[in-house]
Amino acid sequence: MGYSSKSSGGKQTIAALRAFGLLDGEGSVRLTDRAVHLLLDDGSAERDWLLRQAALSPPVYGRLWERYGPDLPSDKGLQTHLVLEMEFNENAVGDVIRGYKETLDFAKMREPAPTPGLPTQPAPLPPSDPSLDLSSSQLLLNNNRVEFRVLRKIDPAEADQVRTLFAIWLEKITER
Repeated sequence: MGYSSKSSGGKQTIAALRAFGLLDGEGSVRLTDRAVHLLLDDGSAERDWLLRQAALSPPVYGRLWERYGPDLPSDKGLQTHLVLEMEFNENAVGDVIRGYKETLDFAKMREPAPTPGLPTQPAPLPPSDPSLDLSSSQLLLNNNRVEFRVLRKIDPAEADQVRTLFAIWLEKITER
């Protein structure tokens, strides 16, 4: 990548790529499956989905997304939340906010300005079919539990997305 082996910039770049789930390994690193898919696929829905997953991989970004979604408060509101509730250093929050917004924009996760005459809210999801039991809960060792729930049967393209999600998820939650 053009950095020397002792370069602090190189180490920061590697740490950032790891935080987004794009690099694995210690010492010698390799691209993750997510990174390879993102690099080789240009424009599919799966690529967009993987990009959104990568964007929310850094824990602080994931927590901010869970709290605010695409509708961010003012920078002052974000700063207050980061300092008071997430215990960030006041001197660092400007960079965190800037990086978070740039990441959301890159992954196309922020809502565009509403177009006059068009609804501003997304269409509601169709209701789930109560006659289908599509949830699953499995007790694991050490009193851990895995739970999975879908609202209705899925089509084959969605099944492929779920397979990819599980692969990424298992990679993330497995102790090494």
